[in-house]
Amino acid sequence: MKKLAWGGVVQNREERHLLKRQVVLQVAAKTIRQKGYNQTTLTDISGALHISKPALYYYFESKDQIMFEIQHLAIDMLLDDSPADRQNPFLPGLSVTDRLAQFVRRYVRMITSDYGACLILTSRQALAPESRRRLVGALRPIDQFMKDIVGDGIAEGFFVASNLRLTTSFIFGALNWIPTWYRSDDTTSLEDLCEAMVAHIVGALSAPPATSAARKVKKAKAGR
Repeated sequence: MKKLAWGGVVQNREERHLLKRQVVLQVAAKTIRQKGYNQTTLTDISGALHISKPALYYYFESKDQIMFEIQHLAIDMLLDDSPADRQNPFLPGLSVTDRLAQFVRRYVRMITSDYGACLILTSRQALAPESRRRLVGALRPIDQFMKDIVGDGIAEGFFVASNLRLTTSFIFGALNWIPTWYRSDDTTSLEDLCEAMVAHIVGALSAPPATSAARKVKKAKAGR
């Protein structure tokens, strides 16, 4: 990108366009969260932006494209923007309980945002087939990160679970329900919500100390 005049105070045309796209996505996400994807029209979004509908087409071709961008911004909130972080976002150097707690906190922060609520509350069937296919592909690593964490916890004897798929489905089910009942003006702060969900989910999976110790001994003997 070209260096800007006056120490970067004046934005060039490309940057102004990107900033306005960001504003469109912010307003669209808030509008869609309030009204629902199927009930929201481009006229609703342009009206909330106080621009004409033709002006909106300058930034996005369709409502499907807007939703596609919103959903991927939500995924970015969870995985962060750094390629290294995407490869290993939930540090394996931590204990499995700390890794699970880290995942839950980040997921809760994502899902309580307008972007995250749109990601979870919008039916995939409402999207165009290509957008649906790409979204499924983008979500697959998130599901795998959770399976890796829970699978490691079971193998190490820290988590009690008989079925990995059912356990991860239980966790995502509990988390994905949050946008239907939590509001930012609730008496429960976002940080309190994060810690409450960590306590409930980690607590539900954690093996009793004696069981955990016995499993680790059994695993050690099996490795001899």
